[in-house]
Amino acid sequence: MQLKLKQDYTYDAKTGDIVVKADRLTSGVKLTISAQAEEDVKIDYTLQTYGDTEDVTVTQDAGSMTISQTAESASMVGNKGTAGKNVSYILFPQSKEAAKMTLKLKVNSFSNGKYSGVYAGAFQPDGDYLYNSIGFRGTGDANAVSPYWLKASGKAGNGSPKQAWTEGAVYTVSIEKKADNTYYATFQEEGSETVNEKTFKASDSALTPDIMAQFGLAVYSADVTVTDMVLSDMSGFANCYRGGFCNESGTVCRKRIYYTEHR
Repeated sequence: MQLKLKQDYTYDAKTGDIVVKADRLTSGVKLTISAQAEEDVKIDYTLQTYGDTEDVTVTQDAGSMTISQTAESASMVGNKGTAGKNVSYILFPQSKEAAKMTLKLKVNSFSNGKYSGVYAGAFQPDGDYLYNSIGFRGTGDANAVSPYWLKASGKAGNGSPKQAWTEGAVYTVSIEKKADNTYYATFQEEGSETVNEKTFKASDSALTPDIMAQFGLAVYSADVTVTDMVLSDMSGFANCYRGGFCNESGTVCRKRIYYTEHR
């Protein structure tokens, strides 16, 4: 017997008692009661700095975050299990709930030419140092903006789609975990209709969603401003960085991930 209408029964939330009306029961009836709770998972997230914490300054103001990394000599992780040189990571904590990050960024300057970089993606700031990202590098060529990751071979490199960096431009970047155990990333330059896409497959990437990593940024010898930073859970519910809310009322639905500020 299934009771689908509320007039068939009463429920006391304080005691948990369910009372079924007598006229709904007949002799020999088998009554099965099942219930599903409404989830309201609230996870408080705070961006934290890892790696080189001495050469980085994070400034926050009215919904934006500016990261200045001043290492005179630095380089990104080039091999699995080997740390890069003077790389600063600004990351959210590890979480199985976190599934997608989107943001807008503007690179204000590359202070050390081709030895400067800003990367938005998923990272391991220690251990194997695996990562999948969209990289912005001061190379001054058509490879400057592109997917950049630690490949299945254990060595880092970039791949298509590639394009030159436009000084002063704002780029929208997203990266997410997919059900087929891949990461999927996009990047788009402001004013362009082209959305560049990259799928990081297990066949060519050392980092897959079943391996723990943290969403955020890696920066060295560069200055970057980030806005509209959003971290979403598996259901797509999210809250945003420092007041850039995901809907007009400034609130979101069930199963939320909140994050506040860098520390």
